[in-house]
Amino acid sequence: MATDKKQYTAANQTISQFVDAGIGLAMLPFSLLQRSFTAVKEDSINHFSSLQERGSAVEKQLKENLTSFKLCSPIKSRFDSLSSKDAKLEQLSVKIDSLVELVAELAAKKAAETKSKPTQATPRKRAARSSTTAKPRTTRAKSTTSTTKKDA
Repeated sequence: MATDKKQYTAANQTISQFVDAGIGLAMLPFSLLQRSFTAVKEDSINHFSSLQERGSAVEKQLKENLTSFKLCSPIKSRFDSLSSKDAKLEQLSVKIDSLVELVAELAAKKAAETKSKPTQATPRKRAARSSTTAKPRTTRAKSTTSTTKKDA
């Protein structure tokens, strides 16, 4: 029985080694995948860190440059506002010119209409009175009898 037990343990041991080898063989691609994933992850972390360092250096330079830019910014805004005012004035000038042309055309049409119509005599105005205060009106009594002879 002792030999059976030894054979049983030896067979059991061989089977377990075979199963372990099979599982190891099946897990090998997953192990390789895990190693490559870890390498890519570490590489991306290193790359991100280097980008952060370069970004902080660029940020410092920009802050130094922007302080001088902030001093020039009000001057630039003044020039921009002046140029926009000039553009607005130019637009208004063009609009005024077009209005003047329209008024001239209308005046020419009206002049042509007045020339084509016959002239009518305008009524005379009464002469203005010389005094501004009203004079009392003198009334004469009319006679009831006539002074002229009638032919009978």
